[in-house]
Amino acid sequence: MWLLDTNALIKFKKEKFKIESSSYNLYTTIFNIIEFPPSLNFDFLVILYPKLQTFEKALNYSVYLREKGTPLSIIDILIATIAVENNLKIVTDDQDFDILNLIEPKLYKISFEQFLKEIKL
Repeated sequence: MWLLDTNALIKFKKEKFKIESSSYNLYTTIFNIIEFPPSLNFDFLVILYPKLQTFEKALNYSVYLREKGTPLSIIDILIATIAVENNLKIVTDDQDFDILNLIEPKLYKISFEQFLKEIKL
């Protein structure tokens, strides 16, 4: 199961990939929808929302990263936290998620190209 980051959603829109809604378990977050509203038209997506514990965990990541001198966008931290909470692979070409993976080994990131190979699209 995969969580599509904003850059993956933009590539879906740009490349006009066709996906049947029942073919795959594809998720995104409300934050990705807010960043790229045209993705509301993708009927194959399940939209995930943060819980209170999501914000608490994201705050811990943010504090740690800032202390280490590598602060990241809170939106990326929240998206990564939601992916971890739901055991989803995050599909992104955003290198910030590599930094998050160093502090959260349960975060599994794959590139958009790898994702296309995995779903054989």
